[in-house]
Amino acid sequence: MTPSISDIIAATADASHYSIDELTGDRKFADLAHWRACGMYLALKTGKSTTQVGQAFGWRDHTTVIYARRRIEAQTDALTAERVAMICTRVAQRLASRAILQERAA
Repeated sequence: MTPSISDIIAATADASHYSIDELTGDRKFADLAHWRACGMYLALKTGKSTTQVGQAFGWRDHTTVIYARRRIEAQTDALTAERVAMICTRVAQRLASRAILQERAA
């Protein structure tokens, strides 16, 4: 099951100490922007367009999403890798929970 952009935004909020409103809002301080860039990077991995990802992350321009992807791909530090892994884990947990609920409902 492929996660939606909203799944990734929610997982990013779970993994960070920021709310969905903060991740999709206008604030730009470094830590928040880094979490947001990690989320955008993963959202692009789902095959969604830069425009779709930008809209979901607070109506950001597609060039902002491209910049975020390039920034995360270029960073090889442990913090970035850890944050991306944390978001991936949260996405997997969300999808597994959804699958269990759908199975029980069937």
